[in-house]
Amino acid sequence: MPRPIALFSVPFIIGAHLALANVSDVGQVSLCTDYDLNGDCITFNVVFDECVNLQGGLAFLNSQLSSVVIQNTMTCTFFSNLDCVTNDDSDHLDLGSGSWNLNTFNDQTVAFQCDGQ
Repeated sequence: MPRPIALFSVPFIIGAHLALANVSDVGQVSLCTDYDLNGDCITFNVVFDECVNLQGGLAFLNSQLSSVVIQNTMTCTFFSNLDCVTNDDSDHLDLGSGSWNLNTFNDQTVAFQCDGQ
């Protein structure tokens, strides 16, 4: 029997203080530790163009991320290096809006950054 999806909503914006964020510069993502949005999941708001390291309260996702949901009109880049640093084409993955299994980038993400389209 399939495992139920457990999405947890976090009522704050990761990466910046809510008071400083312009509503049009905020999007929502869901991140899960298993394929098909299973395992441990979290849904939260992100500020566009801010790097989010999977540390602190998000450490359970560090090098464990397997599936994501990206809100409409957003693109996100997932990085295998902290601070959203990229050295070549193999250390990041760009995804548009939708539900995704990370497949070849499974369990490699340690940071991500999103922007509006």
